[in-house]
This record gives sequence, C-alpha cells and structure tokens, in this order.
Amino acid sequence: MSLSYNEDVTPELLRVIHPQDYISALALHNVRGDGRQFDAMRPLELALGTVSSAEGSATARIGNTTVVAGAKVEIGAPLASAPGHGFVIPNVIITGGSSSEAGRLAPSGLPSDQAQVLSKRLADYLLQSGCVDMSQLCVHEGQCVMVVYLDIVCVAYDGGLLDAALAAAVGALRDLALPNITFDTSTGTASLQAAPAGAQPRRLTLRSVPMSLSFGMVPASASLAGQATDSPLARPLLLVDPTADEEVVSTGVGSVLSLGSDRWLGFTLAAGTVVGGATSAAVRQVEPRGFGLLSLLNDAVCAGVAARRAALLKQLSIV
Repeated sequence: MSLSYNEDVTPELLRVIHPQDYISALALHNVRGDGRQFDAMRPLELALGTVSSAEGSATARIGNTTVVAGAKVEIGAPLASAPGHGFVIPNVIITGGSSSEAGRLAPSGLPSDQAQVLSKRLADYLLQSGCVDMSQLCVHEGQCVMVVYLDIVCVAYDGGLLDAALAAAVGALRDLALPNITFDTSTGTASLQAAPAGAQPRRLTLRSVPMSLSFGMVPASASLAGQATDSPLARPLLLVDPTADEEVVSTGVGSVLSLGSDRWLGFTLAAGTVVGGATSAAVRQVEPRGFGLLSLLNDAVCAGVAARRAALLKQLSIV
C-alpha cells in the first residue's frame, strides 16, 4: 500500500487534509466514514407539523442533514393557459450555519445560485411527478387561484440535500391546511372565510409521492495505485447517499428520481459524469426509500391527527 502518513496523522486529521485518501483507506475495508457499506443509505426521518406558524410544515432528516419546510397560501391569478390551476412555488434557503465543519461552506452558506438551482429542480420534480393536482388550488376558474409558497430551509448539511429537501417539501404539502376562500364575481375580489367550529381542515390530496436518492462517484485513488484488480480501489467507487465529505471528492454527483412503485422520473447529474453501470446500483436503492417515505408520511399523518384532535377538544373545553 503506497499511502503513507506520519503516525501523528489521525484518521480525523486525514479526513480534513486529504479526504479522498481517507475515503480510499476506508474502502480497503469495504466501509465508509460513518460505517456504512458502499450501497447503504442513511435512514430518512420525517415529521409533519413541526412549524406552528406555517399552514403546513415538515422536517426531514437524513443522517446529519436536516431540512425544514413550511408552506403558506396566498391568492393569485391563474395563467391563461391553465385557468383552473393554482401554483406550488418552492424556495430553498441554505443558512450559513448549516454546516458544523469550518471551511466546508462559505460564511454565508452555500452559493445562492446553488439554492436557486435546487429550487428550480424541486419545482420541476413536483410538477413532472404530478404530486399535486393543481386544480385543487382553483378558487374561481380563470380569475382566482391559490398559490402555495414552500420555504425549504437547510439548517444542517451533511450531504443528501436534494433528497431531504424533496421529502420535506412533500411532507409540508401533505400537512397543508387549505384556507376557505370565496370569490365575489361582481366585484372580482377574494376573501378568507373562517372555518366553522370543529370543521376538519381541507387538505391537498397527493396523487404521487416523488422521492430521490443521491449517489456519488469517487475516482480510483492515485495514491493507492497498484492495488489488486479485485480491490475496491482499482475502480471508481459508487457511493449511495453520499455525505458532504464524499460529495466533495466525487467527480460525479447525481440523483435517481422515482414515484414509488415502478414509475421512474429518471436521472440527473449535478456535476461530472457517472461511468458504466453505476446508476443501476443507485436505482435498486430507491425502492426501499420510496416505501419508507410512504410509511413515514402515513405514520406522521396519524400522529398529527391525534395531536390536533386533542388540541381541538381542549379549545372546545371538552375533556
């Protein structure tokens, strides 16, 4: 093994000064920095109703990455080409303190253009997947629709941002309580109406649950050249659900997009190229995460309904 460092160089220091060699050294033992196998993903945790001031919200966690999404509804005019459809507009915000590692992000966080790219990708995924039937957001065809603004905030970053952001966005949409809006055709004005006491809020019906799974391609390490052909270092490594460290040293980072069953939205590449059959391994991993997300949504909805029912009974003074 040609990789050699002074004995004072600890694994943690090696991770900082030469992350690719750190990842490659671990690969000799078929493990990654957090103990996972190359094709293993981190658990996805999703909780609904985590922001009391939002009309719909969710928090998604993948490893050390945490994303909070909040939804609010405003009134707008429809497009002439879709007079009976409202809008869902995601906006990704990456805070300056979202990385615990000094120097990983600029003081102001990830570049604003990256947040804009993520916002556009999320908007595309939600639209292409048919997640929301936009006709549910119509108040009066041709004149008044609801516009759902999704603020998606990354509060802790350790890779998998797109995956967590999409899960949080879907969760917030699932949690969203639509306001009662009436439209006066004689005046052309819309107004909010208070819901009757004890009435169940009207919620969006999600037609599909889009999900993504990121992957990275780490090149064969030049410092570990000469390994046996069956060594994991003799070829590029495909890492499913990479951490931030792994994303940094990856020559290609992409995502597999799925609707849950056998319906695929396809692949995207954020940078670089992915070679050979690398993507097929990532595809096989999406299905478990897909069903996991569906289950988490259902569990979170059940918990949310129970909590809201208890709060409603308390407000109505019914013990």
